[in-house]
Amino acid sequence: MELTIHGVERIQGRTKMQVRDVMELISSGAVVSLGSDNAYEYLLFYSRPNKSARIAVVALGRKRLISVWQKDYRLPDGILCVDAQLVQRAHDVSSSFYSRKEKARFRAAQKSRLRVSLFVLEGKRTILRYDCGFMATANASSADATLAFVMPQLQVIVPLVEANKGTAKAPVRYEVWCVHEHSLKMAMHVRVHHETLLKRTAINGSQAATM
Repeated sequence: MELTIHGVERIQGRTKMQVRDVMELISSGAVVSLGSDNAYEYLLFYSRPNKSARIAVVALGRKRLISVWQKDYRLPDGILCVDAQLVQRAHDVSSSFYSRKEKARFRAAQKSRLRVSLFVLEGKRTILRYDCGFMATANASSADATLAFVMPQLQVIVPLVEANKGTAKAPVRYEVWCVHEHSLKMAMHVRVHHETLLKRTAINGSQAATM
């Protein structure tokens, strides 16, 4: 759907929604048609931020958004007048749309993977980086779950680092970075307290994670 400058100004001036969110609602059909007149169609949509409905005026075929009106604007003859029942319908179809969208996002997250890397730092300087492989995004729900994933590597690396601790010129710390496989955006950043990790990995093999 195309946008007119007037349409953008009316979205911004008469709703608290982002322009792209209004366009997405209309394009997905999450609206209630009030009817057509003189080459225009009038669509009622629900604005969550405003907790109220608005009317989108679009060209027939929904190819262009012309304007956005308040729900109590006077409409041409033959167009449905907005009442509480129509507002509720607009609310319901938008809620259904957002629910489907959230479920789709959740399914995509379950299928996506995170690249997990373990860093050993001396002060601000990285002295060791170890790629630990990939973890399903859905499994990275907490720092504990992430640390459990890298614990086998930590149990090998910690003793080696500690054996050379005497040469360190700054405090040593461990960090785990999880980034999305394709976008490379950070999903989780876990800092591990050095003393606690040393005690629990080297002495009794249990796991500790702090964020």
